[in-house]
Amino acid sequence: CSSAMVDVGPNMLELNIASSEIVHQEVTVDTQDSQDHSYAGVMFDVQCKPAALQYLEVSALWVRGDLGPITVWATPDSFEGKKTCEDLWETRVDSLVPGDKINGWTLLYAGNHQPSRDQLMPMHLQHPLRL
Repeated sequence: CSSAMVDVGPNMLELNIASSEIVHQEVTVDTQDSQDHSYAGVMFDVQCKPAALQYLEVSALWVRGDLGPITVWATPDSFEGKKTCEDLWETRVDSLVPGDKINGWTLLYAGNHQPSRDQLMPMHLQHPLRL
C-alpha cells in the first residue's frame, strides 16, 4: 500500500492512494493450436476493457515452432491501417533495443530461439506492454 501526505496547514492528512491490497494475477489465454501451417508473423489487437483496475500489463508471450529470431512490437490502439516496417524484416534482432520506437511501433522483445515444435517457449518481454 502506498500513501501520500497532503499539507493542510499545521495538520497533516494521510491519504491512501492505492488500495490496501494490490492484486497480481497471472492469466493464461489458451488459443486454438493449428499445427497444419506456419506463420512468418502474426498481428492481433489486445484491449483492456474499463474496469476497476489501474492498468493491465502483458509481460510474456509463449510460442512454439521452428522459431529463430523473434521480435514483438506494439502500436497504440490497433494495428489496423498502420504500416509495417518492411525494412526491419531482415534486421538482426541483436541490433535492436527493446523500447525503441520506429514508425509508430515500439519494440517490446527481441531474441533468438532454438526450435521447439512440441513445447511452448516463453518470450519474457524486455519492455512490458501496459494497457
